[in-house]
Amino acid sequence: MKGGLQGLSAWVVQRVTAVYLALFVLVALVVLLLGGPRDFAAWQSLVGHPAVLLAIALFYVALLWHAWIGVRDVFVDYLHVFWIRLTAYVLLVAFLIGCGLWVARVLILATLS
Repeated sequence: MKGGLQGLSAWVVQRVTAVYLALFVLVALVVLLLGGPRDFAAWQSLVGHPAVLLAIALFYVALLWHAWIGVRDVFVDYLHVFWIRLTAYVLLVAFLIGCGLWVARVLILATLS
């Protein structure tokens, strides 16, 4: 077996991340609908709480991991020419790393304010 997630393990990770993403969105909607933060200071206080920051960070890790597995599977199924698939992988990895760095920057700035 090659390195990385394949087969059943990739399927399990895809399902676990999907469950976390759905639960996070559901809880966020409930919080917002039941009278979430009304002004910037309240938002800053909510997002600045360590548990909320951890939940948000885990959300984005799960989102990026979920996206990687899903798009990688699409590439494997539909991009049969090696150099096209490799180029697509490189572009996808660059995009996901860029998104991850952007989220990390935002979360770090949220902790500093």
